[in-house]
Amino acid sequence: KTVSTGAITEYAGNYVYQDGSLKFFNHPEGYVDAENGFDYVYQYKDHLGNVRLSYKDANGDGLIATSEILEENNYYPFGLRHKGYNNVVNGTENKYQTFQGQELEEELGKNTYAYEWRDYDPAIARFNKIDRFAEKYEKLSPYHFSANNPIYFREIAGDSLNLAQLFTKNDDGNYVNPNAVKAFQAFAGTKEGKSYLSQFASKGQSVEGTDVTFGTDGKYHNEGIDLAYNTEPLSASDGRDGETGAKQEENGRFTIDVTLGESGSQFDKILDITHETFIHVEGFTQDILDNKKLDYSNMSDFVNERYSKRSRHHVQAKLDQRNKGNTLFGTKGFNLLLNANKKYNGNKTRNQVWNTMWDYVD
Repeated sequence: KTVSTGAITEYAGNYVYQDGSLKFFNHPEGYVDAENGFDYVYQYKDHLGNVRLSYKDANGDGLIATSEILEENNYYPFGLRHKGYNNVVNGTENKYQTFQGQELEEELGKNTYAYEWRDYDPAIARFNKIDRFAEKYEKLSPYHFSANNPIYFREIAGDSLNLAQLFTKNDDGNYVNPNAVKAFQAFAGTKEGKSYLSQFASKGQSVEGTDVTFGTDGKYHNEGIDLAYNTEPLSASDGRDGETGAKQEENGRFTIDVTLGESGSQFDKILDITHETFIHVEGFTQDILDNKKLDYSNMSDFVNERYSKRSRHHVQAKLDQRNKGNTLFGTKGFNLLLNANKKYNGNKTRNQVWNTMWDYVD
């Protein structure tokens, strides 16, 4: 970018140049300041991705003294910085990806944060362009920021099929969880996976790294149901490597969140995604469609009366497969996993794939 002062800033991946000279480049714990040699700077971030503290071991003694704190940032909820006590302490201020991981642009008096294709003004708590999904949030301004609740929500892409966290990259440009990404790409690239995900997608959405693009708004998207995939280490002691939950947002829409673990072979990860999607996502979706509530009203009385909420989808899926033989998991899920076994595993028979997919904890 070029501003009126004549300064030219160039972004070459993680390397930032100004007027042809390298200013800094990022690393997982912060950035390397290249103005006076190469100084390794660490950054402390809060739960929303805000850079709160920048510091370095200037004298190389392995300890951080207050004199080695470079910068402190404290923010009001909508992004304005506190003034008068959290200025630059030592060194040069770095405004790159400070508030919620976005760059502050002060050129030409803008003082806005660059959120992809929209600039955000923290002084008025509004974007300067209309949200492309504004029709989904009729009760909110099309220029709103984080549903007017930035303490609870972090501003993201806002897609009905939300893959932002799953496809997160580190400062080197690599996926943070490459195994989960590869497995999801494989799942989405199948006929069964693409067909199911299309029901939650917004028109024009695509899955990164694949040729999967959705040409229309999905029927569940139109029913007010959003689907998100995330990944993080799971602490369950019963062998589970995936969790799915659902909630109703303040805007009236429902969000179904799938959390995937980070371990396992490619076939195992695809099995996890298929299980969470075709049993739990489908279970919550049908529950919502039944009466616009999350109350397990689509489960049988037998299941609701005898099993905990965590077990109901599992038990109902097994009962439906045994009694009806046409569950989504047992038909499309089975076919998807047979093909995944051939491609990524290859050593399981048809019966072994079937037994493996139903061998889960109730």
